Parts: sequence; structure tokens; C-alpha cells
Amino acid sequence: MSNPILFQTPDSSIILLDIPLSIASAQGRNCTLLSSSPLEAPYPSTEPKTPSAKQKLATLAANAGEDESLAQDHIALISHALNTIHESHQGDWCAPRWASSLKRPHSTLEPPLPPLPLTHITPSTGELFSVKNRGVYILPPSSKISLSDCRETTLFHAFASGQKFDLIILDPPWPSRSVRRSHKSAARMYSVPRTLLEVDNLLRSLRLEDLLTTDGSVAVWITNKPSIRRLVLDILFPL
Repeated sequence: MSNPILFQTPDSSIILLDIPLSIASAQGRNCTLLSSSPLEAPYPSTEPKTPSAKQKLATLAANAGEDESLAQDHIALISHALNTIHESHQGDWCAPRWASSLKRPHSTLEPPLPPLPLTHITPSTGELFSVKNRGVYILPPSSKISLSDCRETTLFHAFASGQKFDLIILDPPWPSRSVRRSHKSAARMYSVPRTLLEVDNLLRSLRLEDLLTTDGSVAVWITNKPSIRRLVLDILFPL
């Protein structure tokens, strides 16, 4: 299998990594990960265009304080890395990909069904394979899957059956007006909280400390909104 590291500086401080290939390589087997086609052009800029919008953004930035300073640090680091890669790397920026060609939405976009706890538990400690949606999904031994609503904390803890985990990965439903706007129909129902307080209460109710080993880790997907980053750092990780 090809090396997922496409470029790195001698001190490894800057690394150009092909994400799909790195995930496939970590499986320890000869497999190809389904992915999307790589972008051929940057995403459209979300920077404000009107004078009033620019002024509003400037005011928010001035009031952001430490958060804005951190954002500027990130911009500087990323810009430096991009310039270094442009100057030192002559090859492709991604490896060849096997793009998924699904023409209809996944079943997860259909209206949710009532929770059925027994169908949401995977007691097997061996590798689990699924061929749903024309793909193969491999889950590592001793892992667990919970497809029930995480707000149902009793069900969330019941599937673990007293097991402790070295790693818990969370993708919380962060408040998003764009998600609420784009999922209004019954066939595209995807509920997200309206406030961070709701997410705060949800994350606290999960009692992750009861599911982690002594040296266990929690990985959380977040957005680039400073308040969300603070919530994760100040509330979750002191566990």
C-alpha cells in the first residue's frame, strides 16, 4: 500500500497527508477506502462583501479577545505550511481515490424510527462487517456501536454492558442554523439543539467518566466557533 505521507519537512513539523489513504493504511490490511472526489478549486470565500457586514465582523473580532488571537495564530501557521509545501513539493496533493457514486441519500436521511435497544447493541468482540449501502464497514474488536439517540442516556450506557473504553469519539449535534434550514422536510429530518446550553447539558448527562479507562481519551468533533471550542476544553476534558 502507498505511503499516505505525501510530503514532510525534515523535522516533521509540516506534513502533507492523504486522509483516505491514511485511514485505509491504519486498518492493517490491503483495502481501499471509499471517498469523495478531491476538490479541484477552493471552497467559495465566506468573507463578508458589503461594508456593513465587514464592519460587523470587525466588531465581533475586536470583542473576541483571546479567541481572535488564537484564530490569527492558526492562520499564520497554516499559511506558513501551505507556502512551504508549495515551494518544496512538486507532486500531487492527494493520492488517487476511489470515489463513491451513490445516487440516492443514505438511509440515515430518512425519518427516524422509534429506538429499538436490542437492535442497537453489538455484543461481538470480533470484527464486524456491514455491506449496507454497497460499502464494507470494518469495526475493530472490542468496540461498540450505539445507534440510539444519545439523549437517551440509559440506553447509551446500557449498550456498554459495564465495559470501559480506551477511546470514545463524539460528534455532537452542535447548533447550526444552516442544518436547520436545509433539513426542514420530514424526509430530511436532522434535529440539532438551538443553544450551546442544550449541548452542554447533553454532554454532561453522558457521564463519559463512567465509560473511560484510567488512561482513556475522548475525541470530539467541533466547529471553528470559539464558544464551542471553549465548551469542549473547559467542560469536557477536565473529566
